[in-house]
Amino acid sequence: MNQEEIEKQTAIDNLKPDDCSFYMLRDNNIAGLLVGVLNGGVFDIKLDYVTPRYRDFKLGTYYYQKHLEFFKEKGINTLTASASDKEHQLYLQKVGFTPVSDAESERYIKYL
Repeated sequence: MNQEEIEKQTAIDNLKPDDCSFYMLRDNNIAGLLVGVLNGGVFDIKLDYVTPRYRDFKLGTYYYQKHLEFFKEKGINTLTASASDKEHQLYLQKVGFTPVSDAESERYIKYL
């Protein structure tokens, strides 16, 4: 089930070259994963996955709005992400990402 949902965002093979990942805990359970590439101070998120049980925006709000020091302590000053479906686009905007101005792009950015 998780793999099918993850592959809605990206193919598993696309994650292999990524060099940075974080797991997110909630109620002492692994509730989500962030996987991407860290280049300088930019973390390009390839996968932002939360298990169905925890999809209430609390993890996104915690990491992307209330506890930005989590990223800053790792030298990250900018987050980028892609979203190919409307639901993920709305999620990114809700947690503070801004669409990149290129109308053909599905890229989003958040400066910390």
